Amino acid sequence: MSNEKYWKKALYQTKLSINNYSLFPLNTEVITSDLYDKDDFIIRKLDTSKFFKKSIYGPKQNPFYPWAKELEIAKIGNNHQLILNKYPVQEGHILLITNTWMPQNGWLDINDWMAIQKVNKDTNGLWFFNSSPIAGASQPHRHFQLLRRSKNEISCPREKWFLDLKNNNNRVSKLKKNINVS
Repeated sequence: MSNEKYWKKALYQTKLSINNYSLFPLNTEVITSDLYDKDDFIIRKLDTSKFFKKSIYGPKQNPFYPWAKELEIAKIGNNHQLILNKYPVQEGHILLITNTWMPQNGWLDINDWMAIQKVNKDTNGLWFFNSSPIAGASQPHRHFQLLRRSKNEISCPREKWFLDLKNNNNRVSKLKKNINVS
């Protein structure tokens, strides 16, 4: 059983960060039923009414360095840091970032996987990685996102779909051949 020390620290730092104006929670609306008639994934619409697009020319600066101390959760190994997402879509929205510059669209390495594993043993949920701007990455510096889920929640809304695909021996597809569910 996990202690969820990272989750507890994330909640504490969230309150502190909101009070210090270091955190700017984003509003989302679940619109799944407007577009889709099943419940095997969730579609959310981001309220962008408070965003102001800046015109910046040249290379983007590292948005995570230095990060506001209020956002800090924990050092993970020698290569990663756990911080709060400055623009969270839910309470305690966590980022796992590399300590040194690593491109978001570059190959992941063993240190990335070991850091994810360490955090996930304590606090788990839905991990995701947007590998490029076309995949939703807003920052070029490598970062993984974690939306913590309670024991009563499904970590991934598509979990049942993947498990059904894995267990359906009559269905052969290219996708099934490439899925490894443990």
